[in-house]
Amino acid sequence: WPTQAGAPPSIVYDQIMRPDAAAQSSFINLDGKWDPTSDLTIDGQLGFTYGEGKTPSQPAYEYYGGNGVSYQLNGLSSLATVQFPGTATNNPAGYGVSWAWNDILHSIDKETYGKLDATLRVDDGALEALKMGVRFAHHQHNTMWPQDQGLACFSGAPACVPAYNGGQYPSNYQSTLPGGGAWANNIFRNSESAIEAFDATNLSTGPSRYYWLGTFNVAENDFSAYLMADVGGDRWSGNFGVRVVNTLEEVLTNVAGGANPVTTSAFGPFTPTEVDNRYFNVLPSANLKFDLTKRLVARFAAAETIAMPDYSTLGGGINLTDTNLTGRGGNPNLQPIKGAVYSTDLEYYYGPESMAEVKLFDMDLSSYVDFGTSTGTYYNATTKQFAQFSITSPFNTPAQIRGVVLAWDQALPYGFGLNTNVTYTDGSTSDGNPVLDSSKYTYNIMGYYQRGPISANLDYNYRSHYYAAVAEGSPQNVANAGFLNMQVSYNVLHNLSLTFSARNLTDELIKEYGQNLSQPVAIYNNGRQYYLTAEYKF
Repeated sequence: WPTQAGAPPSIVYDQIMRPDAAAQSSFINLDGKWDPTSDLTIDGQLGFTYGEGKTPSQPAYEYYGGNGVSYQLNGLSSLATVQFPGTATNNPAGYGVSWAWNDILHSIDKETYGKLDATLRVDDGALEALKMGVRFAHHQHNTMWPQDQGLACFSGAPACVPAYNGGQYPSNYQSTLPGGGAWANNIFRNSESAIEAFDATNLSTGPSRYYWLGTFNVAENDFSAYLMADVGGDRWSGNFGVRVVNTLEEVLTNVAGGANPVTTSAFGPFTPTEVDNRYFNVLPSANLKFDLTKRLVARFAAAETIAMPDYSTLGGGINLTDTNLTGRGGNPNLQPIKGAVYSTDLEYYYGPESMAEVKLFDMDLSSYVDFGTSTGTYYNATTKQFAQFSITSPFNTPAQIRGVVLAWDQALPYGFGLNTNVTYTDGSTSDGNPVLDSSKYTYNIMGYYQRGPISANLDYNYRSHYYAAVAEGSPQNVANAGFLNMQVSYNVLHNLSLTFSARNLTDELIKEYGQNLSQPVAIYNNGRQYYLTAEYKF
């Protein structure tokens, strides 16, 4: 770490801009249907999707300074109370450069897919129909980080800073957050043009700035086929079948070091390495429904399921945080999420559009994705030396998720009604960690109105705290939160409708914390959101 007045800096302040960042997506999808006989229907689909993200420049600058700091954490009730004795935060005088950079990034996702399904109506005893089909998909994900331009002019002196034009954050910058407005207002803010000019003069460029840690490619080929029988009889119905899935993954990633590494990058020697994974799964399933009485229905379901990992978690790309020697990366050997899912459901229909339901479910996951930490040697761009980093990455482990759902739908006079449900979930991994993104309690309450050309609803969604991620080697949780939303639609004409939607009417905050509520991580105010949509069908 560079030092000032013999002490480590107490302030590190980043200004990062992406003036020309852009994303685009497109797709084409063709559907066809053919009835060669009265009992046979054939459906087909062919399509292509394309998505692209570009960051052609990211001028950034990091100040450092200060000779001390005092603070008091206030949990999630309000922002931390912070003071920097003897250090101004409303101008850059006395600050030096910690680092400056300009990243160039390019990411592409594209997929070609096709499927063919057939339904043969039989009506032979309990066998009502046979369904079969095949599907193929080829997906390509490329993340390219051709340059991480770094600082050539490095100095702890205030002379090595961009020209300052007197800009500041507004005085009410954090006024919408609890405890905001105390210390993080009127902070000096340099102009985009000043930082761009500084970077253009002082950053090193070229092949040596190739950031191989953030570059990877994933190609995935999926082929699946299924056969399913629809069955039924007096007061019962259902289906059972099997699906087979063959998946081939090719992950091209850059690994630190190696026997004959590439040595042209300033971020250290690396070896491009391909990791191939092949998975073949046979997945049976069964669903049964029994009409116990005219109003009482019982349902049972069991299935083997898989879900492929996100492409970004498969790539070996690593993002490093130099200040505390931590990072986050992928795992090219990550296996699919796989498990057996069971549920049983009892529904009582006691009136028109009115019912009560209780459902039990059990997910026995033989392969689930959790996050852990390991160490590795990487280049520290701040100190310009190699160091041991603690890297957080995904890995597979067994997990168990069980729970119960209670639901109640009640129609009311004059087009009004009420839909409610509450879910209790108990989930943990084999080593006792909570399941990611799983709240123990969730409930939804929605009141609606539907009559004539008007439909409207007002709903409140609540979920208790949940384990969200691992960052810098520590768990991150999201606190309890509830959101009030509304939507009103009006059919102006037979084929023209207008819809007004409002999200988060109560302006709920999203609060994240570490091991407990006394360890705040972040507080987000996403504000209220309003949408007006017109839909015309032709």
